[in-house]
Amino acid sequence: MAKLYFHVEIDVKPGMRDAFVARLHTHATTVRQEAGCERLEVLVDTVNDDRVCKVFVWEIWTSQPAWDAHMSNAASAAWRPVAQEYVIGESITVMGAA
Repeated sequence: MAKLYFHVEIDVKPGMRDAFVARLHTHATTVRQEAGCERLEVLVDTVNDDRVCKVFVWEIWTSQPAWDAHMSNAASAAWRPVAQEYVIGESITVMGAA
């Protein structure tokens, strides 16, 4: 099975970056323990201030079934309402090795 690579660009509500990132780091700690998660990094825009905030997540998963299991588990379900509290929008790019 082919690995999946995800680049997630998250637009965070103004003034909420630090609180969002703290919550995201807690969630990421859980996700990193899931079967199939090879890597998950949280990155923050260091050029723009908290009024125009982008947070990025870089993920590598061993396979589509591992990703699907992640998206349907209890931790992901619990994260969704938390994200809605902080996030204006997001863009997800799914990539595979060339």
